[in-house]
Amino acid sequence: MNIVTHCLINTIEVPTMTTILEQIITEKDRQKLKELRNLLEEIIETIDIILDKEAIRKIREAEQDIKQGRTKTWNQFIKELKTSS
Repeated sequence: MNIVTHCLINTIEVPTMTTILEQIITEKDRQKLKELRNLLEEIIETIDIILDKEAIRKIREAEQDIKQGRTKTWNQFIKELKTSS
């Protein structure tokens, strides 16, 4: 009889990976893993933008607008939004 059959017949509780991890990973570890996950998501988003030629073109265009003074204050922007509606 193999171990799987033995476990099924005798209903031996086999801990799940989640149960094992809950026992060995501290709350501090969980927090660090969440931070790492967030950082990896940010890196993926950055790579996605870098690979998007149109997005890069628009960013460069916006940088030129700023250098040339083609900007508006927040209040000007809101006023234009209200008048265009």
